[in-house]
Amino acid sequence: MNIKQAIDTVSLKDLVESTGRQPTSANIAKGEYTYQAPYRDDIDPSFKINIYQKKFIDYGQEDAKGDVVHLARLIMGNGNASAITVSQALQWLKQFSGGGVAATPAQPTQKPEKPVSVASYGGDRYQFVKAVPVSSKSHPNNLDYITKIRKIDLSIASRFLDVITYKDNAAPKNDPLKGYRYGIGGQNDAGGYEVRAASVNSNFKTSLGQKDITTFNGSLKATSGDIFEGRFDFLTFLQMKGITQLENPAIILNTGRFAARAAEVIKSRPEWQHVKHWRIWQHNDEEGERTTQVLCTELGDDYSVGTLNHYYEGYNDLNQWWTDAPDTRSIFAGRPVQKSYDGSYDAQRANTSKPK
Repeated sequence: MNIKQAIDTVSLKDLVESTGRQPTSANIAKGEYTYQAPYRDDIDPSFKINIYQKKFIDYGQEDAKGDVVHLARLIMGNGNASAITVSQALQWLKQFSGGGVAATPAQPTQKPEKPVSVASYGGDRYQFVKAVPVSSKSHPNNLDYITKIRKIDLSIASRFLDVITYKDNAAPKNDPLKGYRYGIGGQNDAGGYEVRAASVNSNFKTSLGQKDITTFNGSLKATSGDIFEGRFDFLTFLQMKGITQLENPAIILNTGRFAARAAEVIKSRPEWQHVKHWRIWQHNDEEGERTTQVLCTELGDDYSVGTLNHYYEGYNDLNQWWTDAPDTRSIFAGRPVQKSYDGSYDAQRANTSKPK
C-alpha cells in the first residue's frame, strides 16, 4: 500500500472510531465530524475531520493536521508523529482498507467452525467462518438491532439477511472470543460477504472475500427495477412495501464506487433485457449524487432513470427516514412517483413536490 492507496481506501471516520472515539457533533451534509482527539486527552473536543476532503485537523495540538497517513502516525505514536515512519503507518493501515476495526458484541457461547481462508477486501486480517440466515433463534442483540433500531420485520430479514461469523487475525492473544467476531449482512455476486456490526455504537463495515454488488433477478416479466446503495435501504423498501418476494429486479451497490459496475450488469444480463426503467434510492449526500450521475452516464439514452430521494429529503438515506420519521410513511401508501433525473441535484429537489 502506498500513500495514495491509503488515502483512497481507508476511511478517516472509521480510523478515528476504531480507537473508541464517537462524534460529539456532526454536519453530515458537509461531511464534517468533531471528536475528542484519538491520541491524547481532549476534554473539550477539538479534533475535526472532513470525509469528502479526506483531511483532519486538531485545533488543540500544533501541526496535527493532514491526511489519514499522518493521523495513523499520530495514533501509533500517542500524539508524536515523528516517532512513527510513513512506512510503519502504511503497514498498519493495511488492516483498515475497506473497513474499520471490528467491535466485539456479546454473543452466545458456541464452538466456532474452522475459518475458511479467503482473500478479504480488507487484506488477510479477516477470515470468513460461516453465514446463517437471521431467525428467531439469532442472538437478542442482533434481533434488537434489526427489528427495534432498523425497524425491519423478522419475516423480511430472515430472507435477505445473515448472521456472519468471521475471525479477526489481529485480535490480541488474550481476546475472550479468541478472535471470533459476529456481524450481519449478506452475500454479494462474487461470492464474498458484505458485513457490518449490529450495533448503533459501531460503524464497522468490511467485505469478506471479493467485494461486489448484490443483485436479485425478480420476475422475467419485469420492466423496471430498483437500485440501492446499502442493504438496509433495500430491506426498508421491502418493509414499506410489505413484500418478501421480489417482482422487480433489484441491485445493492454495497458502495457508491460500484455504480459503473451496476450499469454494466444491467446492460449485459439477458434476464434484464426488457428492464429499461430503473429507480435509484440514492443517499442525500454528495456520494449519492455522484452515484446517480455515474449510473445515468453509463446507462445512456437507452434507459430511463428515476430518483426517489426527494421523498426522504432531510434524511441521509431511506432507512434513516423510515426509523426517524414514522409519521410520514404514508407518502409511500401508493406506487411512488419517480422523477426523471436531469443531472442537477438542486434543480431536481426544487422542481419536485412531495405528495400530501
